[in-house]
Amino acid sequence: MKDIDKKIDAYLDELDKNDENEPDEYRPTAEELKEKIKTLRERMKKYKGFQKQMEESGETQISLTRRSMPLAGGPRTQVGYNVQVSVDEKHKLILDHAVTNQVTDRSLLSQMAKRAKQALG
Repeated sequence: MKDIDKKIDAYLDELDKNDENEPDEYRPTAEELKEKIKTLRERMKKYKGFQKQMEESGETQISLTRRSMPLAGGPRTQVGYNVQVSVDEKHKLILDHAVTNQVTDRSLLSQMAKRAKQALG
């Protein structure tokens, strides 16, 4: 949101500079800059909605596609998905898989075991 505020300020500054002097190179028109500012303000509203949603839910992040997952052995993280797979021990064939954006897989083992049991009959 701070970056968007900076961009809005930059566009407004650019409008002021355009008023002062006419450059030889192409510069966006005031109307084009107003449209960019409008788009950024709409994006800001969307982000504020995400922020409110996080505050209400107690979550520390919102995943629109994937999440920041902790890496083993330290405080580092990586953006990605959590993939669960169940395998037939005898034949070493994949029975089932699930892709989730849950950060930990603590609650996923029982789900996958039940799904594997169902797949095996």
